[in-house]
Amino acid sequence: MPSEWILPLAGVLVIVAGCLAAWILLRRGTQTRFAVMRRVHADPEVAEWVVAFDWTGKVLYIPSLVAAIAAAGVTWAVGHSESMSRVPVAAIGGAWLAIVVLNVLIEEGRFGWKGLTALTGVVLLALLWISASGLSKPLARGLSAIEVNLSAGAYLTIAAVGFVAIAGSWVRGVFTYVVVTPKRVVVGRGPLTKPEELPFDAVTIEIDRHDLLKRLVGFGRAVVSFKDASHPPIVCLTGRIATKVAMLKAVRRQVERDAAIVPARPAE
Repeated sequence: MPSEWILPLAGVLVIVAGCLAAWILLRRGTQTRFAVMRRVHADPEVAEWVVAFDWTGKVLYIPSLVAAIAAAGVTWAVGHSESMSRVPVAAIGGAWLAIVVLNVLIEEGRFGWKGLTALTGVVLLALLWISASGLSKPLARGLSAIEVNLSAGAYLTIAAVGFVAIAGSWVRGVFTYVVVTPKRVVVGRGPLTKPEELPFDAVTIEIDRHDLLKRLVGFGRAVVSFKDASHPPIVCLTGRIATKVAMLKAVRRQVERDAAIVPARPAE
C-alpha cells in the first residue's frame, strides 16, 4: 500500500467507526438532546421549555482563543512583511496575555454586584495609592519587562486545543443534558444510559446569580436539584443565560396556570 494512502484511509476508518458507534448507541435506546427536543416540539400541550447542558469552562476563553489566532497572523506578518517588521513580538504577546488574564478573572471570579463593587473600589484605591506614593513608574517598568515571545505556530496550537475542548463539551452535551417543560423534566446522563423522565415538581432549577462576570459575557450556572436524595445535583455552565432565565420563568408561569385550573365536577 502506498504510504500516501495511509492517512486518508485512517480518516475513513475513524468516520466509519464513529458512525457504527452512533448506530449502536441509538439501537440501545439512547436519546440525544435533539431527539428529545423533537418530541417536545411535536407535543401540542407544551408551549414553554428550557434546554441546558454543561459547557466546558474553556468556552469562556473564546476571546483569548480568537486573540491567539489574530496574534498568530500578526506574528507571521512581522516575520514576512517589511512594513510589519518593526512591530515588537513581545508587545503582541503582552496584549494577548492581558486578554487571558481578563478571561481568568471571568472564569474564576464569583462576584455579585456587592462583591464586584467592593473589588472595583479596592482596585481604584490601590491605583490612587500607587500614584500618590510615586510607585507608578517602577511598576510600569516592571510590567514592561514581562515579555511573551510565542511563535505563530504556538498561538495556533493554543487556539486549536481550546476549540477542540469546546467542541468536545458540545458533543458531550448531545447526550448529557436537562430539558425542562411544564409537564416533565428529561435528564440525559450520558450515551450509555437512557434519559430519565421526572415530574416537574420532582426537581428544583435555580440560576446561580453570584457569577456576575460570567453573566456579563452571556454565561451562567444552572443548578438542578432533585427531591430524591439518591440523585446528585447537576450543575451546568450554560450560554444565553438571560434567555434561559426568561424561558425558565415562562415554564414556571405555565405550571402555575395549569395548577390553577380546577377541573369541573361532574353533575350528580
